[in-house]
Amino acid sequence: MAATREKPCLILWGAGTARTLRAHWILHELGLTYERRPIGSRTGETQTAEFTRINPRQKIPLLQDG
Repeated sequence: MAATREKPCLILWGAGTARTLRAHWILHELGLTYERRPIGSRTGETQTAEFTRINPRQKIPLLQDG
């Protein structure tokens, strides 16, 4: 019986910064599929309970695997 592997679901959080653009760029260059989640650094969106659970430091960009 062959094991089946699902493709990892990458989620890139961040928008509007050069560092986020670099992350988009490398993911594109590597041909990886990923979901974009635009989130601003100075809008308070990084301080929500949902985002803080994922990233306690509340920094972007964030690459979430799975």
